Amino acid sequence: MRVVEHYRRLSHGSLEVTLTIDDPQTYTEVWVTKATVSLSPGTELGEYFCVPSDEALYRSTVREPAGGIMER
Repeated sequence: MRVVEHYRRLSHGSLEVTLTIDDPQTYTEVWVTKATVSLSPGTELGEYFCVPSDEALYRSTVREPAGGIMER
């Protein structure tokens, strides 16, 4: 697997983030996603971490609606 993160400053107030995942054993083609982040003076870019609250939100909004509620 190869993961590439690319950051590009679009303007004074925005940053484009491109994530590319190349894993031929798992995916049939390269997977690419883009997002634009708004920048504000005096603030820092935050990192996102996998924490239990993130898992709970993902489970309730994505996993359970897609496949039904799973026993825990």
